[in-house]
Amino acid sequence: MKDDDGTVQRPRDGGGTAGGSTASGGAVGGAGGAGGGACGASASGAGASGPGRGTPANRLLRPFRLAAYVLWVAKEVLTGTWDVISNLFRPGPYGKPMIVELPLRCVTDVEITMMASSITITPGTLVVATGAGTQDAPATLFVHAQFGDSEDEVLDGLYDMEDRLLRAMRGRAPGGRP
Repeated sequence: MKDDDGTVQRPRDGGGTAGGSTASGGAVGGAGGAGGGACGASASGAGASGPGRGTPANRLLRPFRLAAYVLWVAKEVLTGTWDVISNLFRPGPYGKPMIVELPLRCVTDVEITMMASSITITPGTLVVATGAGTQDAPATLFVHAQFGDSEDEVLDGLYDMEDRLLRAMRGRAPGGRP
């Protein structure tokens, strides 16, 4: 089923596993710098009245919000590049690598794919696996982060990115974090 902006909506099937393809044909993101794929977890029951879709003003402003998001991601790519290069010349260990589990508030395949791609294109981060969402649990990305003092710091940055993405896509960011 397609909603009014052409996004394919499928009910969550729970058929995927972290690290592999899902029953809905999703792909694992992050291999070789490629953008992450959707994990087949979509909004259940989200149609034309789904997140941020009902007002004409929202549809008119979406291109401007998306352009602002793309510019913000470009800035993050530049600052991430600087972090990677500057850490090459610092004494001591190179970064503090970790893998964090990121439960998403993104629900459509497009939102999940854009989030995984935004993470992967940013230097120092990489989506290494996806977990399909179910009726009771959200879709999840597993993210390798090269730099960050703690898991909470990395998650704060990733949730900031998700807030900005959802604001660009829906016109507002959902409240609360999973």
